[in-house]
Amino acid sequence: GEGSGIDIFLRLNRSLIRPGKRGINVMIKQPQQWSDVVRHVPHEAHTKISLVPRFTVTDERTRSVTPEVRRCIFGDEIDNPQYKNLPGFEYWVGNCRSRCHQEHVIDLCNCSPSIFFPVTDKDNFTVCKASDFKCLYDNRLTFSIERHPEENDFVNNPFKESMICDCFTSCTQLIFERIYSTTSLDYNETNTETGSMRLEIFYQSGWIIQYQTTMRFTFVELLASFGGIIGLFLGASLLSAIELAY
Repeated sequence: GEGSGIDIFLRLNRSLIRPGKRGINVMIKQPQQWSDVVRHVPHEAHTKISLVPRFTVTDERTRSVTPEVRRCIFGDEIDNPQYKNLPGFEYWVGNCRSRCHQEHVIDLCNCSPSIFFPVTDKDNFTVCKASDFKCLYDNRLTFSIERHPEENDFVNNPFKESMICDCFTSCTQLIFERIYSTTSLDYNETNTETGSMRLEIFYQSGWIIQYQTTMRFTFVELLASFGGIIGLFLGASLLSAIELAY
């Protein structure tokens, strides 16, 4: 609850604030995430961010079906065509999307901007230079829109040029839902000066919700169960069927 997390006071230098910009951008993510949703937080305000964790676990027995069926990927399934990840990071749907975005930039501009995507010595592409900025600008509309491959079946999207990414969630993942609330800053209570801001981040509760996906039946188990039921109620078996045929 409130008072159990991080309580930050920031004093902003007004001479460095861009005209029309009031506040800062806040990103809450895990260490193995490259990026996540950015939220603008205004200054001269008290902003509270409560986190609601959601933990999802998938049974190992689900490996008997394809990722397309279970709609998730295990971190060690690197040979699967749907597996996309950033080097040095654990598999996560956000990292997969970032890798997909990077591939679109490389495909159109033959380079990768290092300020947006990580670059390693093993990469076979170059870092974008000043001469490549025109290509990035010319394709800015494509780079700003992401679509799902099956989106056209349900939505009439007017943006034909866009990034298409089909990323599965991780079979074991921890995500945080965020709830933002902003009130005016009480300068007498906080003993701060005008131009400051207060940011409070905490867990909404002391417990966590866990979702678990399990395999009810594999094909072999279903076949064995069906055969057992047939044998119990009809007295039939594979051997009796062969004897009947002969």
